[in-house]
Amino acid sequence: MIPQTDAKGESLMNRIKQLRKAKGITVKDLADYIGIAQSMLTNYENGGTMPRSYEIWEKLAKFLGVSIGYLMGITDVIGPAPRGDGSSYFSFIILDTSSIEEKVIKAEQPIEVEIRTLNEYALLANLSQLPEEEIAVLLESVQKLIRTKYAGQLTEFRLPNKGEGE
Repeated sequence: MIPQTDAKGESLMNRIKQLRKAKGITVKDLADYIGIAQSMLTNYENGGTMPRSYEIWEKLAKFLGVSIGYLMGITDVIGPAPRGDGSSYFSFIILDTSSIEEKVIKAEQPIEVEIRTLNEYALLANLSQLPEEEIAVLLESVQKLIRTKYAGQLTEFRLPNKGEGE
């Protein structure tokens, strides 16, 4: 599961509502853009339920001008960097490790991950068996791949440097 509250205990789904209202957008307009019922969007905004598909998170983030990570509560960094095509993305996001440690790792709020392929499932199953040192090596490799091959297309999620955000 994605954390449902931030470090202050406030509903993360209120981020959708706050951003929508700040842009002067109606529930109907945003729901129509995303392709969902107004009642579903209202449920998202009130924390009754959360988007279950990556496509909905992606449409929400694009329309509201923030990252998916911000909407999910993975980070409190709001402003994405511009892409060459005029859209926006974050080149990287530094994770809020204290919030993740408190809400996720200590299992107060498990996270949901949408698994779209058998390869993703197998990868996660294998990762869960590895020692922390090996996971750190793999994380570094994946981050390098995103920085090089997928620069300008994907967001790299980073842990803070020692003393930063811990």
